[in-house]
Amino acid sequence: MKHFGKYGSPGFNPETEGASQSVTDNPTTTINDLEPGTPYEVYVKGSCGNGNGDSAYAGPINFITPCVPANLPFSEGFEDNMVDGADL
Repeated sequence: MKHFGKYGSPGFNPETEGASQSVTDNPTTTINDLEPGTPYEVYVKGSCGNGNGDSAYAGPINFITPCVPANLPFSEGFEDNMVDGADL
């Protein structure tokens, strides 16, 4: 059986929106080029083959990609006494 996935921003309609991801053989795949620290939804359906069409989409599965780690050491200077460019 071949599987298909659709992913996108929360609330998208998998019938008309989202990016497609094909999955063959072992139903495991990696989705590349996701934005860090961003919520996504994934829907999956199977292609039944033999002229039987596709199953309905199952889901959503919700996840948030990890944030990009900060470069260390990190230092913030508060010596300027400014807020949004205005003196305190």
